[in-house]
Amino acid sequence: MPTLAASLCLLLISAPTSSLAAAVRKPPPEREPACTGSYDWLSPRMDAADCAAAIEKIGRSDGARYGNRQFEFVGRSGVRKTPLPPMHTPRRYTAGEIKDVCLEVAKPRLTCAGTCTVVIAMLNIFPEADLPDPPKNPLGSSDVTTFHDLYLAADNVLHHCVTWLQQAGYQQEGVVASIGVLLMATDSLENHSIPPGVNPADTLDVKINVLNRVELRRTNSN
Repeated sequence: MPTLAASLCLLLISAPTSSLAAAVRKPPPEREPACTGSYDWLSPRMDAADCAAAIEKIGRSDGARYGNRQFEFVGRSGVRKTPLPPMHTPRRYTAGEIKDVCLEVAKPRLTCAGTCTVVIAMLNIFPEADLPDPPKNPLGSSDVTTFHDLYLAADNVLHHCVTWLQQAGYQQEGVVASIGVLLMATDSLENHSIPPGVNPADTLDVKINVLNRVELRRTNSN
C-alpha cells in the first residue's frame, strides 16, 4: 500500500499543477464498512434515529462550510505531509438524549449527551483488538479527504451496520485509508477510550489567494 506522500505524488504527476486540491481529489474508492455487535461499542444504548441525526450534524456544520474542499486530517501527534490546510482529530458529532438511563445513580459515568456519536479519528490510535475487521493497510498519522466524503462514509455505516444489523461500525476513508469514520453509543466504553478531540464548532476558515498560498485563521462558527 503506497504512503500518503507517494499517493499524492503519483496524482500530481498526472494532474494539472495549477491546483493542489484538484490534483489530490479523485472519486472515492468503493469501501465497505466493518460492523460489530460488541457491548463495548453499543452499550448502554444507541438509537438509529440519533445516529442519522448525528450524521446530519456533519452535513449542517463542517459539511456545509467546507463541502468538497480537501484537508489533511491529522492525529493529535501526527506529522503533516502536504501543504493542504489541516483538520485535527478526533472530531465528534453527537445526537439524542438518554434521560431514562441518566437517572440511574449506579452509572455515574454516563455523559447524558446523546445515544449516538460519529467519531472521525485516525485509525492508528486504536489497538487492533478494538476494531472489527482491523485494517490491513499501513496506517498513517495523517490523510487527505473531504467532509463530503466523510459524510457519505458515515451514512454508509448507518445503513449497513446500524439500520440493517442493529450494530455499530466504522469505515476507512482517505487517500491511504487511514481515517476512521466510526458510529457508536455515546457513552460506550469504546467512545470513552478515544482521546478528547476538537469541537467541530471550532473550525478553520480557509482563504486561498491568487498565489495559491493557504492562509488559515481560527474561527468559531457559533
